[in-house]
Amino acid sequence: MIEMVYSDEDIGSATTFLNYTFENNLPKTCSVTYDYSDEKKTIEYNNGSVYTVHVDYESGGFSDTWYQYANGDGYFTSLFREDHIAGTDFFPEQFAEETDSVQVTVENGLLKKTVNSGYYANWNEREPKKRLRFNGTYTAEYDSDGIAKTMSAVFRNGKDGIQYQIEVKKVNGVITEAVVKQPDGSGSLTETTKYEFEYIDTEISAARYSQMMNYFIIGAGSNYYNNNWY
Repeated sequence: MIEMVYSDEDIGSATTFLNYTFENNLPKTCSVTYDYSDEKKTIEYNNGSVYTVHVDYESGGFSDTWYQYANGDGYFTSLFREDHIAGTDFFPEQFAEETDSVQVTVENGLLKKTVNSGYYANWNEREPKKRLRFNGTYTAEYDSDGIAKTMSAVFRNGKDGIQYQIEVKKVNGVITEAVVKQPDGSGSLTETTKYEFEYIDTEISAARYSQMMNYFIIGAGSNYYNNNWY
């Protein structure tokens, strides 16, 4: 079991509980629950990698995500996701689909570059289903430890270029500080977020460490990549 605790001076704390089953020393399933929500998530694994994710929303409805690993390693190369959002007296039931295709380059067992493009659709009983391409092609480049350093996009509508730049400080091979910069109105990169890290003595693999740190620095998932470290 893992407990992830978020604490805030103003709004209090919130805890996420992850309960695992294992087979041949690899995760087989994970049940995710929360002390602040009735939402539930179930993760199934294949050879230790996230394979399917099912979420039951607190307000009704669900989502399912399927991952594929064309390169035969632990980094997914495509995903398909569908969402069903329960309707209310004022809003109809909502549906959504998304398909991502990712070119994944790996060096020494760690991410070196990912390029993502895909399709999505949103519809309901009042609006017909219409598939659309992502507005951009999203490229993330990673340092020698598999940590995202530059995230850029080429848009069909919008200004191309760097969307995020991450600068990390390392001591004895581990990250102690990360600064995220984003372009401001003039196009210059401005610091928007800073993270500081402390460690216990539990060891994990370099690949899992990189995914974990990317998760905390740039988020669980985006148009660039999903950082499935747990």
